[in-house]
Amino acid sequence: MTDGNSEPPLKDGLSDEISERKKRLAKELTRVRDRERSLAQSSYIWSQFLFILALLCSVAAAVMGLFFTISARIVGGVAALTRSSLL
Repeated sequence: MTDGNSEPPLKDGLSDEISERKKRLAKELTRVRDRERSLAQSSYIWSQFLFILALLCSVAAAVMGLFFTISARIVGGVAALTRSSLL
């Protein structure tokens, strides 16, 4: 009785070749999966950093505009940083 998972032997060692290819492809798939996971984590961290930076620029512009006698151009420039970091 066979368990259904074993491959029947083929002539000229073809079964060994297929097994070897499957192993190589599995390794490649694992490597690519790990690389994509790493890129996704990096992208997530950068997006969180830019979000916090935009929030801080917005708060800084509001504080400068409300509590200090800073020129409107400077406050506008800091506020513009908020918009550029969100793009």
